[in-house]
Amino acid sequence: MKFLRTKLQKDLFLNIIFFGAIVVIGILINIIVLNFYDEEALGIFNQTYAIYIFLSQIAVGGVHLAIQHYIPKYLNNFLMISLLTQSSIILSSFLSIVTVVVSYLCIPIFQMVLNSENVGKALYFSLWGLLFFSINKVLLSILNGLRKMRLFAFFQFLRMFFILAVILILIYFHFQPYYLNSSLAISEVLLSIILLIIHIKYFKKISLSRRWKTIKSLRKFGSKALIGNVLLDLNTKIDVLVLGIFLTDNRVGVYSFVASIFEGFSQLVVLFRNNFNPLFTKVYFNKSMEVTQRIVQITLNSLTNLLIIAGILSIVIYPFAALFIGIKNIWESTFLYLILCLGFILNGKYQIILMIFNQLGKPNLQTFLIFIIAISNTIFNFLLIPFLEVYGAAIGTFLSFFVQRISTKYLMVKYTQINI
Repeated sequence: MKFLRTKLQKDLFLNIIFFGAIVVIGILINIIVLNFYDEEALGIFNQTYAIYIFLSQIAVGGVHLAIQHYIPKYLNNFLMISLLTQSSIILSSFLSIVTVVVSYLCIPIFQMVLNSENVGKALYFSLWGLLFFSINKVLLSILNGLRKMRLFAFFQFLRMFFILAVILILIYFHFQPYYLNSSLAISEVLLSIILLIIHIKYFKKISLSRRWKTIKSLRKFGSKALIGNVLLDLNTKIDVLVLGIFLTDNRVGVYSFVASIFEGFSQLVVLFRNNFNPLFTKVYFNKSMEVTQRIVQITLNSLTNLLIIAGILSIVIYPFAALFIGIKNIWESTFLYLILCLGFILNGKYQIILMIFNQLGKPNLQTFLIFIIAISNTIFNFLLIPFLEVYGAAIGTFLSFFVQRISTKYLMVKYTQINI
């Protein structure tokens, strides 16, 4: 147990460094788009990005969640890891090809719903990247399952670095704003090349019958987790998408800047979750309930305290950073960030364990939990945005965090007997 905590601490240290770099790049991207274009361009970029993220989860089909569940069980079985690697790539590639074709056919629908021709143009230049995104998602999940968290964090950083680099090149050559989202696709291609080289040792000859059997197992698990995973990523973009229905690209751009900074901060909990999940899976299936309860409590308390401290610091720093950047309506921007961040850190513990049911091999229960969270977020946003505009989006998201807290606590006690 001491070894596990020590490794967790070492992994977290490097992960936090890369996390900081990712947040800085995310902020830089928004600042650069604002300075070289305008708020409308930022609104187009972030609305397109929201749709891209939503479709990316359909493209991967929950296969990466199956990988995160199975890999920790076979840490010492090279053949099984090879089998899972090959099967997951084949399955996710097939699913992503279908998704890309259907998505291109649906672009006119996105244009009509969001009332933005430029969002449609941006989608044309980015959706092809979903094929490579799905491959990268499963390859990164293999690293996560193997608890190679330093490599995992580095490649997450590398993705953002590639996006920034491509955006800078496009700006240098004076491309129109709707070309900027092509950075999402190009970055995935570059990342795929590197990740495939890293995982090439797992491409050993395996019988077709075993591979087909594994593909069916992954598909079965992934299909159960798919809806929940799609809703999970969609939930982070619901406020921006609902705003896009009711408000102009310019007004969406104002809110999306705040939302992008908040999303950058919220990635800290993803970092904690990615380190917590494989540790929890290993302990839960190999230790007594008493030991599991103790490890969960100690680990969660430590991570939650770090999250609260980081959240308070980000709230204090935000207005000064906004002033330095030159954001218009600083106080409006700061108040929006305050609402989002407070709701998040007050329920931080439940953010960290959000994917715990998937780790336990209960994808249906995981989907049910995320469905409750996403539906509540959607309802709150639709009810509040028509009256309060951008403030309605922030308050709606704030309230959904408390729905997540209540739902997670109830389901944890009922199905795992673990009380947090």
